[in-house]
Amino acid sequence: MSRRGLLGVLAGVALTSAMRSNRRNSGYNNMPHYGRRRSRGGLLGLIIMLAAGYYGSQQMRQPDVPVNLTPITGRVQNVIDGDTFQMQGYAIRLWGIDAPERDAASGAGATQTLQGLVRGRTLTCLPVDRSYERLVASCTMNGRDLSQAMVRLGWAKDLPNKSGRRYAADQADAQQARRGMWKI
Repeated sequence: MSRRGLLGVLAGVALTSAMRSNRRNSGYNNMPHYGRRRSRGGLLGLIIMLAAGYYGSQQMRQPDVPVNLTPITGRVQNVIDGDTFQMQGYAIRLWGIDAPERDAASGAGATQTLQGLVRGRTLTCLPVDRSYERLVASCTMNGRDLSQAMVRLGWAKDLPNKSGRRYAADQADAQQARRGMWKI
């Protein structure tokens, strides 16, 4: 049975149960609402609707695909923005930092800086997570941390909740020196 079919059946059962409950209790000799015996049909309908909602949300979630922890080595084929590029058929986002999007105010500068850093060089990226159909990876070139380089040059911000403040000092230095996007 399709997902929509099962959810439709569950919602129909819940609605029918709630309507029956309402019908049974509607003509109780004009007794006040608080004085009549309540049927469990309304409660059952509510429980079924909640279960259907939970089931639907679980089915609509993307499946958890484990991250392959094998390092990816190669040259960058395309830089998407200041923290995302394509390499070896993967879209890779740099771990621990956030750079402006390509169409943002400082986005072009961040994108050009990342292009300049990786052009003609071989990178080694260790995937650590997934985000929006991309691998999130810690990448190095000749032993140099690419995320740290972007933050030091002022074209990316440290994400303390991801990096554990690993690049906070580099960001403070770039801000104080007014490098990259901190010029403004």
